[in-house]
Amino acid sequence: MCEACNPARTPQRYRHRWEMPMVVTAWMISLLAVGVSLTATDDIVASARANDVEWLLNLGYLVLFTPIMALITRFYRAAKERSNGIKVGPQQFSHIWDIYTDLLTRFDLPTAPALYVVNGNGAVNAYAMSCSLRRKYVVLNAEIAGLGQHDPELVRFVLAHELAHHKLGHVALVRISIAAVMHALFLPGKAMIRAQEYSADRLAMAVCPEAADTLVFLSVGPWMAQQLNAEAYVDQMVEDSRGLMVRVVNMASDHAVMSKRYKALRDIAKHGFDKHGEMF
Repeated sequence: MCEACNPARTPQRYRHRWEMPMVVTAWMISLLAVGVSLTATDDIVASARANDVEWLLNLGYLVLFTPIMALITRFYRAAKERSNGIKVGPQQFSHIWDIYTDLLTRFDLPTAPALYVVNGNGAVNAYAMSCSLRRKYVVLNAEIAGLGQHDPELVRFVLAHELAHHKLGHVALVRISIAAVMHALFLPGKAMIRAQEYSADRLAMAVCPEAADTLVFLSVGPWMAQQLNAEAYVDQMVEDSRGLMVRVVNMASDHAVMSKRYKALRDIAKHGFDKHGEMF
């Protein structure tokens, strides 16, 4: 069971230190791109075409149209998961529902996201999604949900991570919209999402500090996690973190590589929330 903790009162303190600088940068680039795209003269457009940088002018239109496309895509995806998944409730997977309702109380969200379990076809995954202020969802693959009775702390931490995305506004339409330009620039987009994932881990850690070690499940799956030597894994993390190509892989990933995510949580457990996961 999670310790008595109410991160809802001060969720901002758990954000990764890179998240808000990346968000501010996204806002600035988005506003600049929209301004340039809407005010570009014929001479500017002609010059951009001549220098093969016309795509820069189109970034502003990308920002403007992203909310519409994102909204349509989200409603479609939500309908797909609802029609193919199983909604968790008091009469359906009650052991998972008990964990979830406890977390909902702790996160104090204005609207409780509906929780669905879907067939992941072997993939170990979960995600948060928001279609509007009232239509919010958490989708949990059966590969994780199936461990609810045997390893409830794992399920608790994964659900806490997804609820943290809702609490911190990561799945809000406006956040998705300003991230469009960052994604178009590739590495800045990856860095922004990576910082958000770290933030969700940190907030989940605040709610479920004893469940952080369950993250290794995502590395080796449900069958090998219980056999994993945590200290040997830490030694591996230290060795891997020195490699240049490991840093390159991490920079190109929207989620920090697992060794860095796990190390970040262990550092928090030992030294507190002043420790932040490595971005590079």
